[in-house]
Amino acid sequence: MALLSHYTVQMVLTLLLTLTARSGLGVEAVESGISDQLKTNIVQLHNMYRGMIKAKMMLALRWDEGLEAVAADWVNQCYFQHMADEHWGENIYRSELDNSQNEVAARGVMSWNVEISYMMVAEQNKEPCCDADYNTTLCCNYQQMVWASTRKVGCALKRCAVLTGVDQTYKNAWFFACLYDPPGNVAGVQPYERAPSGDVCTLCPYIFDRCEKSLCHPSSFCRGNP
Repeated sequence: MALLSHYTVQMVLTLLLTLTARSGLGVEAVESGISDQLKTNIVQLHNMYRGMIKAKMMLALRWDEGLEAVAADWVNQCYFQHMADEHWGENIYRSELDNSQNEVAARGVMSWNVEISYMMVAEQNKEPCCDADYNTTLCCNYQQMVWASTRKVGCALKRCAVLTGVDQTYKNAWFFACLYDPPGNVAGVQPYERAPSGDVCTLCPYIFDRCEKSLCHPSSFCRGNP
């Protein structure tokens, strides 16, 4: 029997997670803490930062319910650490501030974007800023957020009475996590290719033939939402 590709496996896994979250079969669905409006805000904020790259190919992100379900299960455990699952990329954020859900999510995404300064220095010095072999993780959150081929994002948010970290605990703390597919931060691969003037979106995949705000969007003739 032919081996299934990574993306085929991930599509099946995401579908099963989505169906489980919708139907409650197998396990009880866990609330993600993310409203429909907040989902829109998170996607728009991600896409704003992605569009600022002005890349030859940068896919527009869309929300994914399967990833949202996985993230919800993780943050509800109130253990502040990465899952480190190779099937998706992930960014996490915590806050002990008494903010609203909207504010926490916005602060989380903006905190990942702050790492752009490390990315800029790394580009100038032609050195990696997210590479385990070089023992550097200075820009991993930002790099995942703007990984050109990533198409889907799903996040969850939980206020934990006690949030357990690797070396300490936090009381009444927010735990915010976003998962990404396909995952970024692949060793030896550049996150994107900047475009010279006028070359933005010139390398978009064939089914992403619309360029809006420097992002590749699916063709209006495409059925579904790839």
